[in-house]
Amino acid sequence: MTKHEQIRHTLAVIGFVVQIIGRVLLGAFLVVMLALVICAGAFGLYVRSELLPKAEVDVGNIDMNLTSKIYYTDNETGERVELTQLYGSQNRVWVNYDEIPKDLIDAFIAIEDERFLSHKGVDWRRTLGAVMNVVMPFSGNFGGSTLTQQLIKNLTDEKDVTIQRKALEILRALNLERRLSKEQILEMYLNTVYLGQNAYGIRAAAEVYFGKPVSELTLAECASLAGITNSPTYYDPFQNRTNNKRRQKLILAKMLELGSITENEYRAALKEPLNFHSGDGEETKDE
Repeated sequence: MTKHEQIRHTLAVIGFVVQIIGRVLLGAFLVVMLALVICAGAFGLYVRSELLPKAEVDVGNIDMNLTSKIYYTDNETGERVELTQLYGSQNRVWVNYDEIPKDLIDAFIAIEDERFLSHKGVDWRRTLGAVMNVVMPFSGNFGGSTLTQQLIKNLTDEKDVTIQRKALEILRALNLERRLSKEQILEMYLNTVYLGQNAYGIRAAAEVYFGKPVSELTLAECASLAGITNSPTYYDPFQNRTNNKRRQKLILAKMLELGSITENEYRAALKEPLNFHSGDGEETKDE
């Protein structure tokens, strides 16, 4: 066999092998695509028959377990004075949206869900990131839940980690955003979020940690409260003040990055000492 014939023979063998590999890959691709179509169809059927009927959340029929306040009339001044508060398993007092400081709203949005005002209940970018983090872990602190999804968990108390619950949570969040305004969702979220020390909602938390109405919270105090929700024990200002302060600085920096506050407001908040209100009426300052 001449050298030219050898080259032709080698090329023919290579071409045959490439053709076989191509057919195998094409067959495998078609099998995978068919499997994906079948799985997608099965999942769609499951969503329609099992999840969609449960996707409705009756927000008007939720037991908020509100705190009752008992007042008496001061004989000298004639004013109503709070005598005590009665609450069951949860310390919660409702606060209307127009009573909530803008800084507090911006602080929660900055650290928990910076695209809250633009998404429709689900931040698909964060959701994809959370899924990728499960497959290829690169951060132990990456969450995909929006404020709307967190509200769903607060209202239903369903926190089991399953694909079914997550899919149902997504459907409920999308449904809730079609029915309620962003302001209504924020009001419900900020009145149901757990902030440690048996304080449910921002009004109870403002009284527990700072001994003041939520409407009087400063920017620095707003950032401190917003930092608790990620891990109420770890960021509890009473138990772990250093952790809470570090979280507060992170939130203030994020608010500055998003344009929620100015450079001067940021620097002033960092310098402001936090006066925490203990249960015995005493105040303690952070370092």
